[in-house]
Amino acid sequence: MRRPWQSFRGRFLVTAGVVMLALLALSLYTDARVRSQARDNLALVRNHAYLQQTVHVLRGQLRGLESALRRYAVRKDPYALPGLERRLNGLQQGAQRLVDPPFGVWSPEIRTLLAESQDLLDQIDHRFRGVLEVLPTPELRRRAAAITRDGLAPANRDFLQALQRTLAEARGSERGGSRVRRMRAQLRADWQARARAVQAFAARLSGAAAPQSRRAPFPDHRGANRHRVQADLDALYGPRRAGLDHPAGAGYVALQTAQRRYDAALAALLQLWRRHPPVLDSRLLQQRVQPLLTRTRGLFDVIERRSSAEIAAGLADTSRTTGALSRLLWGYTLLGLLLFAAAYRIFDRRVRRPLRELTHAIDADGRGGASLQTRRPPLAEAEQVLSAFGRMKEQAQMRQRRLQAILDHVRDGILTLTEHGAIETFNRAAQTLFGYRAEEAVGRNFAYLLAGPGPFDPVACLASAGGSDCPGQELSLEAQRKDGRRFPLSLKLSEMMVDGQRCFTAIVADVSGQQQMVQRLTDLAEHDSLTGLYNRYYFMEELVRVFDQAVRSGAGRYALLYLDLDNFKYVNDTLGHHAGDHLMVEVGALLRERVRSSDLLARVGGDEFAVLLCDVDEDTSLRVAESYRLQLADYVFDLQGARVDVGCSIGVAPFTERVETKEEWLAHADIACHAAKRLGRNRVHVFRGADRENVAEMTLDIGWARRIKRAIDENRFAIACQPIVAAGSGVVHGYEVLLRMLGDNDEVILPAGFLASAERFGLMTEIDKWVVRNAISTLAEQRSAGGDVRYSLNLSAASINDLGARELIIREVQRSAVDPAALTFEITETVAIADLTVAAQFLSSLRALGCTTALDDFGVGYSSFTYLKDLPVDYVKIDGSFVRTMDTDPVNLTVVRSMNEVAHAMGKKTVAEFVESQQILHLLQEIGVDYAQGFYLGRPDMSFPCRAVARSAGVPGICPT
Repeated sequence: MRRPWQSFRGRFLVTAGVVMLALLALSLYTDARVRSQARDNLALVRNHAYLQQTVHVLRGQLRGLESALRRYAVRKDPYALPGLERRLNGLQQGAQRLVDPPFGVWSPEIRTLLAESQDLLDQIDHRFRGVLEVLPTPELRRRAAAITRDGLAPANRDFLQALQRTLAEARGSERGGSRVRRMRAQLRADWQARARAVQAFAARLSGAAAPQSRRAPFPDHRGANRHRVQADLDALYGPRRAGLDHPAGAGYVALQTAQRRYDAALAALLQLWRRHPPVLDSRLLQQRVQPLLTRTRGLFDVIERRSSAEIAAGLADTSRTTGALSRLLWGYTLLGLLLFAAAYRIFDRRVRRPLRELTHAIDADGRGGASLQTRRPPLAEAEQVLSAFGRMKEQAQMRQRRLQAILDHVRDGILTLTEHGAIETFNRAAQTLFGYRAEEAVGRNFAYLLAGPGPFDPVACLASAGGSDCPGQELSLEAQRKDGRRFPLSLKLSEMMVDGQRCFTAIVADVSGQQQMVQRLTDLAEHDSLTGLYNRYYFMEELVRVFDQAVRSGAGRYALLYLDLDNFKYVNDTLGHHAGDHLMVEVGALLRERVRSSDLLARVGGDEFAVLLCDVDEDTSLRVAESYRLQLADYVFDLQGARVDVGCSIGVAPFTERVETKEEWLAHADIACHAAKRLGRNRVHVFRGADRENVAEMTLDIGWARRIKRAIDENRFAIACQPIVAAGSGVVHGYEVLLRMLGDNDEVILPAGFLASAERFGLMTEIDKWVVRNAISTLAEQRSAGGDVRYSLNLSAASINDLGARELIIREVQRSAVDPAALTFEITETVAIADLTVAAQFLSSLRALGCTTALDDFGVGYSSFTYLKDLPVDYVKIDGSFVRTMDTDPVNLTVVRSMNEVAHAMGKKTVAEFVESQQILHLLQEIGVDYAQGFYLGRPDMSFPCRAVARSAGVPGICPT
C-alpha cells in the first residue's frame, strides 16, 4: 500500500504548503499597503475631478448670467427675466452641491474657498431679487380685473357645469363605464389645474396677488394645461375614441363652447400683458450685482488652482508608493521563477516520464501489440490511470457487443458507406431485405443493390436531398433483391466523420406496402364513396390547375358543364334515401360511359355533377351537353316496379378572357344550370352576357349565398335538438344539434336546401361559428337552471382547417363557463380521411379542452379501422344507411355488428343513427350498441330553449313561455 506522500498530489501539497507559509507574511503586508494607498489616492482624485468639473460648469453658468445681464441692459427685453432667474438658481444649486464631496472630505483650504463662494452667490441672489419688481399701472389692473370677472370666471363655471351634464347623459348608455369615468375624472383634474394657473396669472396682473408674489409673471400657454384638456376631450368625443361606446350629446357641445370662451378671455389677458410688460432697473443690476459676479469668477479660478495643486501632491505620493511596490513585485517575480524551475524539475522526473512510458504502453496495446507493462508505476496517479484504462477497455468491448446486437435486431436495414459508396457494414435486417449475406455485400458499391445502372455516389445523393444540413431527408429509389425482384426502397442518408474520414449511414426499408396504402387513401380522398366518381375536392383542385393554365396561355379551349337532376328530390321523398343512393350510382355509371379520357367528371353535390371539357369550342361543348341531356332524358329509373323519369338541367360556361377567378367560372356554370331549370327543366343553357346582367334577378330566386349571409347577420338560423338515448336503458344521454334556416316568411328550411350552396360559396365556416356560439350559449342557460344536458355539434371540413373556429370554441367555452365534458364535436368520416393529420390535431385540441369527439357517418367512406385507431375520437356514429335496413338485410346487420365490436375493442363507444322502429332498436340492444338516435326515439325540436330537451332532462321550468 502506498503512503499519501508517495503520490504526486501529496508531494505537491507539502511543497506548496511550505512556500505559501513563506510568502504569506509578504503578501499580507503588500496587500495592506496597496489597498490603503489606492483608497486614499482614489478618493483624492475623485473629489478634485468632481470639484473641477462642477467649477467649470459654474463658471460657464456665471458667464451666461453676465451675458444675459448685458443683453438686458442693452435691449430692455422683459422676456429675458425668467432666463436670468433660472441661471441664478442654477448657480446656487451647483455651489450647494460642492459643500459635501462625494468621496471623503475637503481640505481646510478648499472648504474655506467653497464657503466664500456660497456666500457670494447668496449676496448676488439677494441683490438681484431686491431690484426685481413689477410696476402695474392702474389702467392695467382695472382691465385685467374686468377680463377675469366677465370672461374667465363665467367660462370656467360653464365648463364645469357642462362636464357635470355629460356625466348625466352618459350614465345610462355606457358599457365600459369604469374606463370612461376615469377619463372624465382626468379631464376635470386637468381643467382645474389649468384654471388655477390662469387665475394666479390674472391675480398678479390685476394687483390682487400678495406683495411677495408680484414678481414679473411669465405666462406659459402650455403650462395652463390647455393641450391636456384638448387631448382628454378628443379621447372621449373625438373621431378616435379608442373604441368607447357613449354618445356625444348637448353636454359635449356646451363643453366645446365654454372652452372656446375661456381661450378667448385668456388670449385677451395675454395681449394686455404684452402691452404692459414688467420693468427691471438695469442700472441697479450693473451697480449692485456685477461687482459680485466679478469676485465670484475670480474665486472660482482660485479654487481650480488650489485643486490642481492638491492633485499634483497626491500624484507625487502615489509615484513614490508605486516605486516601492515595483521593487517588491520584482522580488516576488524572481522568487516565483526559482520555485517554477524547481517544480518543473520535480514534475519532469516524477510525473512526465512515467506517464510517457504508460502512454506508449497503452498505444501498443490498442494496436494489438505487446500488452501493458507489468512494472508498478512510481506514482499512485499513474497506477490509477492504468486501472481505469483496463476498465474502459472492458466497457468499450461490452458496448461494441451490445451495439452489434441492437443493429442485428432492428427492423430497418442499416448500412455504413464510404464516401465513394462502398459498403462497410451490413446488418441482419439488410441481409433479410436484399437476400445477400454480409460477406457478399461488404466491399461492393451500394449501386449493386439498386435497379439502376452506374455507381452510387452518396455525396451527390445527399446534395440532391437538400444538402448535409438535412441529414434525415428520405429518398425513394428502386432496389433489386438477390433473386431479381424489384421493390420501392426508402433511403435515409446521413453524413458523419469517423477518425477524420468521411462516411455515411444509410437506413433502408421496403415501402411497397406504405405506397399502396397512401395510394388507396388518396383515391378515397379524391373520389365520391357512393358513385366512385371524383368528388368536389378533387374537382376544385383540377379546376384551379386548368384555370391557371388557361390564364397563362391566354386562349384556353375549355368549358364547364353543371348537371342537376330534375327529379332527384321526388325519388328521395317518395321512394326513400336508399332509392336516391341507388339512383346516384346508376346516373354516375351512365355519365362515366360518355365522358372522354381528357375530360373530368365529378359529383359536386347531392344530385349535382360537373364536367370539365378540354380542347373544345362553344359549339362542341353545347353538343356534348346536349348528348348528356338526351342520355338522361332517355333513362328511366326502375326500382322494384316503381319507374321514374329523371332528366337533368345542364348549364354550360365556356372559358373566356372575361372570367377573372375559378369561383366566377364555376358560378357562371351554376347560374346557367339554374337558368335552365327556370326555363322549364330538361334543357341546356349556355351562360351569356345577358345572364351576367340578370344575375341579381336570378339571385332573388336561387341566391342562397346572399340568403345565408343575411341569415348569419340577422340570426335567421335556428337550432333543433334530436335526443340521443342509451340503447339499453332508454335514458336520454344527450342531444344532437341540427340546423334550420328561417325563410323570408319565417318558413323553416331544412339543411338540404342551403348547405350545398354554403359549401360552394365557402360559407360553412361562418355557419359553424354561428352554431357554436348559439348552441354553447343555449347549453349554458339550460345547465345553469339545473339540467344535466349535453350537446353534440357537427363541424364541416372548412372549420377543421380554420384556426379561428378552434379559437372560437375555446373562447366560448371559457366565456360561458359551461362544463366542456357536456360538449361533443362531430366530424364526418369523409372529412377525417381527407387530411388525417389535420383532423387528428383538431380533435386532439378539443379533447385537451375537455370536450368529447365523435366520428359521424362511419361506413359511407373508406371504413378503415387503421385510421380509426389513430383518430382521437370517443364515439363512432354508425351511418344510417346500414342501420335503417338491418332488420331486413342480413349483410347490413353483420356490418353494424362488426363496426360495433371493433369500435368497442378500440375503447370507443358507438351510436346508431336512423333508428326508425322498435325492431331495429331491439337488434341494436342485442348487438350491444351503446346509444341510438332516430325518429322512433325522438324528432328534432326547434323550441328555444328546446322544450324537448328540458322535459327529457327533468327540468321543464327552464323553457320560457
